[in-house]
This record gives sequence, C-alpha cells and structure tokens, in this order.
Amino acid sequence: MATQTCRYEIDLETGSRQNAGTKAKVMLKLCDFNGTCPVNVDDLKKYGTRGSNYNYFQQSNTDRFAIEVNDPCVETCKMILSHDNNGDDPSWYVEVVQVRALEPEGEYFSEDFEVHRWLSTTKPPRTVKVVKDRCGGEVMVDATNSLLASVLLKRYGIA
Repeated sequence: MATQTCRYEIDLETGSRQNAGTKAKVMLKLCDFNGTCPVNVDDLKKYGTRGSNYNYFQQSNTDRFAIEVNDPCVETCKMILSHDNNGDDPSWYVEVVQVRALEPEGEYFSEDFEVHRWLSTTKPPRTVKVVKDRCGGEVMVDATNSLLASVLLKRYGIA
C-alpha cells in the first residue's frame, strides 16, 4: 500500500511598516483539533520555495514555504509562530499566514491566520511568539495576558 503524502504550502506576509522584516530564525507549528502537529519546523527558511540564498521575511514581501509530510492531510486549526530574536533588529511585523494542505488529488483545505502585529521584545505586545488557536479560541501569548489570566483565576476562579 502506498504511503499517502500531504504538502502544506504556507504563504507568510511580512508587513509594510518601517523595519518590518527580520533576519531571525523563524519557527512554525501547525496543529489539528486532536493536538497532532503535522508541521513543526524550527527553521522555516529551509522550506522556502525560492532557495536557501533568498532573503526571506523582508518588509512588504509574501514568502512561500512548502513542507511535505508522509501522512494524510489534516485540517489544522492552531498556528504557533515565533522567532529566536537573533540578528540586528530582529523585530518582525507579520500580517497574515495562509496555509493550504494539498493531497495528490488536489487541495484538501485552506486556512488564513490573521496576525497583524509585531513579534518583538521591544515593540508591543513585547513577545516573539504568537498563537492563533481556532480549535477552541484564540490566545495571544504575552506577559499582559499571563498576568490577566492569573488575576482572573485568583479573583473569579476562571482564566
């Protein structure tokens, strides 16, 4: 029996704001409703469709990445995008991440994860990680939300 494969194509749009680009190493994780993460890469540039010498994640650019997995496609509903905060001015403004899952027969699904924010330790919300969770809500990972969650938990028993 032949192994079924899936190709995840990711279009990542860097914003047009001044100094929106980054040279930091970018990490991406895509997960499904069961918590399985078919895409879990620690250096997204390695999967760029324009080759390893191309300058990815630059201001006003949309970059495409292609990741092949030896499993059937799954519908991803959670995205974790981050970078290692290295390099000169690693701050990065991300607009949107578009994900398409392609089986040999054609497109399986597509999903847009709207980001519209800085991944930066010096610009609000001062974190280099964003989580977009459509599996059961949306979570922005930063110090403000962590503090708010702890206050709500203590005061009302919720978070």
